[in-house]
Order: sequence, then structure tokens, then C-alpha cells
Amino acid sequence: MRASLLGTGALAGALFQRLLTESCRSEVQQAVKYEGPLMIRQAFTVLGQASVGELISAPEVRDGMRGLNKYVDQQKLKELFAPEPPK
Repeated sequence: MRASLLGTGALAGALFQRLLTESCRSEVQQAVKYEGPLMIRQAFTVLGQASVGELISAPEVRDGMRGLNKYVDQQKLKELFAPEPPK
């Protein structure tokens, strides 16, 4: 069971990272620029509530998601939020 949770955490971390730093990069940067970095937490909170509902209340799932940040490249996130160079 624990091994499958670790695999799920890795997949979720990769998806989270890809959404923020690749697929929706410009949208995330614009949202942060105009609404602030808290917007990301709010957006993923709403997404999580809508998509997983009761699933996240399961202790095994909650425990597995706590380690999500281990699978996200923190440097890519820092680069995402760095100010854009003047044009």
C-alpha cells in the first residue's frame, strides 16, 4: 500500500509541476502578477475540492499527498515566480 502511495505522490507532483511550469506557465505568471501568489493555493484548493471530494478525507490519501513537495522541482517554481526581465 505504501509503495503505491509513493507512486501516486510522484505522479501528482509531476502533474502539479507540469501544469504550473509548462502547460499553464504564462497564465500562472499573469495570475500571480495581478492577483498575487496566494492565487495558486486558492486555485488548487478549488480544483482539489471539485475533483477529489471525499477521497482526500481518507487518511491514506491525505498522508500520501503530504509528501507531494518531494516530487516537485522547487527551482522550476522559483523561476516561474521570478520577475520578468524588462523588454
